[in-house]
Parts: sequence; C-alpha cells; structure tokens
Amino acid sequence: MPAGKLRKPAGMAVGHRDHQVLTLSRPALPSVPPAPNGLLKSTQTRWEAYWRSPVSSAADPVTDRPALERLFQCYDEHDRVGRAFRKQRTTEGKDGAERVNPLLTYLRHLSVEITKLEDRFGLTPRSRLALGVTLGAAKRSLSDLITEVGYDDD
Repeated sequence: MPAGKLRKPAGMAVGHRDHQVLTLSRPALPSVPPAPNGLLKSTQTRWEAYWRSPVSSAADPVTDRPALERLFQCYDEHDRVGRAFRKQRTTEGKDGAERVNPLLTYLRHLSVEITKLEDRFGLTPRSRLALGVTLGAAKRSLSDLITEVGYDDD
C-alpha cells in the first residue's frame, strides 16, 4: 500500500470487495405524443422515431411541442411539394419560355426552416455537439466514469 493512503476500518469497506454487481438501468422512455393531424404516414413514422430516440430527452414534450409540430409539418410539406416538383421541374413563364418551377423556391424556404428547427432540437451531428453533455453522459460506461473520477480500489 502506498505511503500516505489509509485503509478504511474493517466493516466500512464498500461493496467492491464483495464483488457485488451494480446494475444500471435506463429510465423508461416517455410515451409518444400523438402526431399532428393530417401528416403523411412516413412523417408520422418519423415523429414516432424522434420521440423514441435518446435525442428527444432534451426536448420538453409540453413547451417544445409547438416547435416540434412545426418541424414535422415542414418535413411533411417538403415531402409533398418535393413530389410535385419532381413531376414537373419546369413550367412555362409569362413570355412563353420554359423556366424552373416556382415550387423550387418554396422547397428552399422549407429547407431553411427545417434546418433551423433541426439545429434547435439536436437532430444533426453538429447540433448534437451542443447537447453533447446531456446525450454523451447517457452513453458513458461505468468504467469511464470511474476512470474520470480517478477511483482507486486501494
């Protein structure tokens, strides 16, 4: 035993000498709030996937819900408008010349709004870095925590 380190008196030693197993459990995921009305089935599936993911633990299902609903409505609208744009990428302009369908401008507007909301809720790798402490702590193992604290068996 290194000089200067005192052992705990007999009977005061903590579980590690008894080789007890420590079980860590993840808190139960909250129930999935109902998706906004009128969404495509694919958007409803995305909504459920979001609420079942660890990222959703950073969101408050009450106060953040309006912004999250707006995000998923934007996803839904982007999918619908994207389909229409792909069917007709060009239209006839006022002068009779062919031009890019104006839906492209709307798609770009939706993309900007989606990006802002995704960043707010940690739905991109870069935005998750800002939430790294919250989400990263859930991924660290017990041995990582012990190493970080500098715990020593002796």
